Amino acid sequence: MMPSYDAGMTVGIDGEAEFKKSLGAINSTLKALGSELKAVTAEFQDNADSMEALTAKADVLRRSISENEKRLDIVTAKYQEQQTAVNDLAAELQKITQEYGANSKEAAQAQRAYDAAYKELQYFADQANRTRTNLGNLRSQLSKVESQ
Repeated sequence: MMPSYDAGMTVGIDGEAEFKKSLGAINSTLKALGSELKAVTAEFQDNADSMEALTAKADVLRRSISENEKRLDIVTAKYQEQQTAVNDLAAELQKITQEYGANSKEAAQAQRAYDAAYKELQYFADQANRTRTNLGNLRSQLSKVESQ
């Protein structure tokens, strides 16, 4: 009788709900801050360079930067967690391939688990890169506002 092997994803399930909840809250706050920045821009349309307008814009930009930094911390932590999972699955895939053969049912199952984990890893890498880009843009905007 062959030993059974479950290559299904079990890594990170416990913290998944908390991760999604935290990220959802941050995304909602960022959306609200984007709307607030548009409102500030519209409110001071005729006097965009006034001290009051610049102060209001700077305040919203600082809060947006802070929220994006939180988002980057969360996504980066999830990326690192997923990187560990991918590494573990790669080692397991190699072990199973050696034990059962590259064309075995067990190796195919392990390969699917690895592929799914790797796809998720790429997703988190993309999210981190997008957040870094957003942070750079916000910091640039804040720098322009503060220099006026």
